[in-house]
Amino acid sequence: MFPCFATLLRTAARVLQWTRRGSPLRALFVVSVGTIVFLTLAGLLVFLLFFVAATFNAVVISLVMSLAAAGGFLAIFFACVAAIYIGALSVAIFVISAATISCIIAVLIAAGWIGFFCTLWIAAQKSIGLAKHSISITGSAVSAYSSAWHDKRGQVSKKSD
Repeated sequence: MFPCFATLLRTAARVLQWTRRGSPLRALFVVSVGTIVFLTLAGLLVFLLFFVAATFNAVVISLVMSLAAAGGFLAIFFACVAAIYIGALSVAIFVISAATISCIIAVLIAAGWIGFFCTLWIAAQKSIGLAKHSISITGSAVSAYSSAWHDKRGQVSKKSD
């Protein structure tokens, strides 16, 4: 096995353990960061594929045209091919980066809302638990006071007899 791959597996295992030790918000953080990294790498891969295809296309067309023509026409043709190549790559960079950035922003917004609702859910659970505990303690206190009051009243009525 490759040393880099073994290191990657150890790091992934550590991240998984760190995520499991934390709250649901930590898991949401890990998933959000992972999704953003995945989208960024996917955008980079799409651009690289486009770049390779455009470069191969330019080389093949240039080779074919250089075989068919010579002189001034060849110079004009190479200038046009270079301009088209640069223009196509510029458009590709803009479109792919805009789409990637839009996806990343969408993931950030979705993760923010999910985190907000998760926080509300956790706070509601804690509040309900506190309310149940308070009602239980209050019921115990009322019960103890009531028992003491009945015992005291019973002792007073026995003394008056």
